[in-house]
Amino acid sequence: MKKLKVTIAHLEEHRDGIVHGTKITFQVIQNEKVLVRDSLSGKASQPFTKTYDVTASDADIFVTHDRHDLKWLTITAELIE
Repeated sequence: MKKLKVTIAHLEEHRDGIVHGTKITFQVIQNEKVLVRDSLSGKASQPFTKTYDVTASDADIFVTHDRHDLKWLTITAELIE
């Protein structure tokens, strides 16, 4: 079992000059296997980190999400010891 740290920053929508919270669904994938699928809602202009217990190898991981309209959104994932 390994720890997977996911960090999300700039989870926010801008409408009429006002910053609003929003919702995102993301997946962390390794070797075509979904390690984590989760949804978050709210507003996070500063980085927000969540840790998951996963069964994973040392192979590369990547993140996909459903909010490509939020160009400023960043999501990173890393396996930690």
